[in-house]
Amino acid sequence: NTSDRQSADPGERRQVSVLFADMVNYTAITSELGEEKTLDFVRMIYDLLSKTVMKQGGTVRDFAGDGIMALFGVPDALENAALLACRAALSINESLADAGGDIEAQFGVRPNMRVGVSSGNVLVAAVSGTGSPATAVGSTVNLASRIEGPAGWHADLRQHAAACRLADRSAL
Repeated sequence: NTSDRQSADPGERRQVSVLFADMVNYTAITSELGEEKTLDFVRMIYDLLSKTVMKQGGTVRDFAGDGIMALFGVPDALENAALLACRAALSINESLADAGGDIEAQFGVRPNMRVGVSSGNVLVAAVSGTGSPATAVGSTVNLASRIEGPAGWHADLRQHAAACRLADRSAL
């Protein structure tokens, strides 16, 4: 029984970093694009976000509407997960800025993302059935989501730049 095996697996306690990224004004953008163009737009954005996260050693664990949840330190533990997550947070809007001309030419918009990062202890376990990928569970995940939610993207970039400098110093 799958639920018996899952309940018997307590998960692995691990230090990870969680990144949430959410597009600013997604509803307004997609209401102008229509469904077909929205699908192409979302695929382009998800591809850019995924490549940016993977370049920094993270794993995209969830796609939802206009955003992602990425983990640094899952499935494999990373000593510098916080630094890599901070670098990814900064790289996301840099990547969007670099691709902005192409995105605007194709869709008529220049998207921006709100990004939140939190690091701390979580339980790492598969939660949706045998063979499903491991994810992170705990207050660290919730905090990253809450940090992303209200952040304006300009203020958010300044906060992540400061956090990256601190994480970089601690990695020395």
